[in-house]
Order: sequence, then C-alpha cells, then structure tokens
Amino acid sequence: MSFIEIIYTTQNKPEEYFKYAEQVGAGVRLSYQDSVFYNRAMQTYTSKNFKGASSELGSYITKFGEKGYFILPANYYKAEADYYTDNENEAMKHYEYVASQDHNEFLEKALIKLSSTYFYNKNYEKAREHFARMEPIASSKSTYIEAIVGQMRCDYALGKLEEAKQKAVQLLPIEEAPKEYLVEANMYLGRIQRKDNKLRTAKYHFDYVINGSRNELTAEALYQRASILFIQMDLDSARADIYRLNDDFSAYEYWVVKGFILLSDIYVKEKDYFQAKATIQSIMDNYSNEEDGLLKECRDKLIEIDNFENPKQIIELEEE
Repeated sequence: MSFIEIIYTTQNKPEEYFKYAEQVGAGVRLSYQDSVFYNRAMQTYTSKNFKGASSELGSYITKFGEKGYFILPANYYKAEADYYTDNENEAMKHYEYVASQDHNEFLEKALIKLSSTYFYNKNYEKAREHFARMEPIASSKSTYIEAIVGQMRCDYALGKLEEAKQKAVQLLPIEEAPKEYLVEANMYLGRIQRKDNKLRTAKYHFDYVINGSRNELTAEALYQRASILFIQMDLDSARADIYRLNDDFSAYEYWVVKGFILLSDIYVKEKDYFQAKATIQSIMDNYSNEEDGLLKECRDKLIEIDNFENPKQIIELEEE
C-alpha cells in the first residue's frame, strides 16, 4: 500500500484515492475497489451508524450492480439499515431482492421481515406468500411454527377457510406450539365448523378456547357455544354461558350484548315475552354503538317478539 493510499484510506476517502490513481495512470483493480467500498460501508454499519451505512451500501449497489461481489449481503444489510431507521419502503425493496435470489444465508431472515411487515400492513396475499416460503427452510422450531401460524392467519383474513383449516390442523399436534397459538387455531376451527353447521365439532373447539384462555377470544367462544346450545335446545346451559360471559368478560361489550340478544331468544322459546322484550329494551337503553349493527338487530328483534306475542294481529292484517 502506497503512502498516498494510506492517507486516503485513513481519512475514509477511498473513492478519492481511486480517482487520483486513475489520473496518474496507476489504475486500481475493480475487484479491489469492490472490497474497499463494501468493507467501508460495513464498518459504518457495525458502528450502528445506520443512516450512513444505508447511504454507503446504496452507493455500492449503484456502482457495482449485479457484478458486485458483495451485492447480496450489501442488499441485505442496506435493508437492515433502512429498517432500523424506519425507512420501511426502501427496506422492503432490498429484502425483496434477497428473497428473489436462490437459497442464500440471508433468505430466512429476509422472509421473516417481509412476511411480518406485510402482515402488519394487512397485505395478506404477499405476507402469505413469504410465510409459505419460510416454512420449508425454517432453521428453528419457533420459526417453523410462526410460518404455519402466519399462513393460517392470512388464509383466514383472505376468506380462504379451507386453507386456514388445513394450517390450523397442521399446528395442533406440534408439542412446542405456544398455548396462545393453539387457542387461536381452535378459534378459527370453531368458527369455520360453525359456519359449516358442524355444531358438535365447533363446540369441541370452542370448549378448548374457553378452557385455555381468558381474553376476547374466550368471550366470543362463550357466545358461540351458547348459540350452539340454543340450537340444540339446551336452554339452561346456553343461559349459563351468557351469564358467565356477562360476569367474567364484561369488558368485551360487543360479545356481552350479543349474549343478551341471544338471551332474549331463550325467553321467546320459553314464551316469556315480557322478559324477552325487557332484555332487548335494556340493551337499547344502555348501549350506544350504532356502527356494529347490534342496535338495529335489537329494533328488529322487538318487532319479532311482538309478532310472536300477538300472532292474531298479523293474521288480521293479512286478511285485510
């Protein structure tokens, strides 16, 4: 290394040295320039100057392009630098570059970032694509599980219920799967089976959720189980679930209100129309959210109860 080269390198100005060398006719091999530019950028990266590293790695990528010896790691670490400085769009572009290459040492990490970011932004199609690619190459059980759960969530969000069911079923026998993921899988399975009118199987999955959690999913599962018990004419058990929903999960108002609407249906079955109307009226007096459709359901329910209570009036109106 010449004395002049040492000076420029010490000052972290390799590009100026390369210009000087070219001017005096002492050209520097492109492969050497490639290494110098990349190593300088990585020194900036390892010092946690991520903004500076992003700029330097970007310059490397622009200068050397696909011919750059370090083009793959340069894209990965530029993505990381951009990610750490909240430049998400730029980071995603470079993670996508890494993911587009054949199997490489950065692929799994890039897929993890891509899938989680797309999922967070509700781009479920892209998220699912990357979760699916992550599954067969996962280097740890936890990443493998995250890939399955991610696909399950995306499929459900996209309305691909059969695919969501397959992924949920795939998750259930994995011993290392966290309890909260098993609860979530059972919730999806319960909803899907309920939609398909497979009430016994749906109830089995809702039982698991109720016994294994204490959050909003539990509140929904209690309501769903009560609705199944109602269909099965086990009115006392349905009523018990509604009371438990109100007593233990009052913070989840939507499901509590749904439960009381169902309670009014139980009273109608028992021909206790007074209590049925009182229950609906109590909801209308105390619940103010017009956006979720429950108050409209209550208004319709009052008309329905009146029709049950006074069937002769309907007949007379029809005859007129």
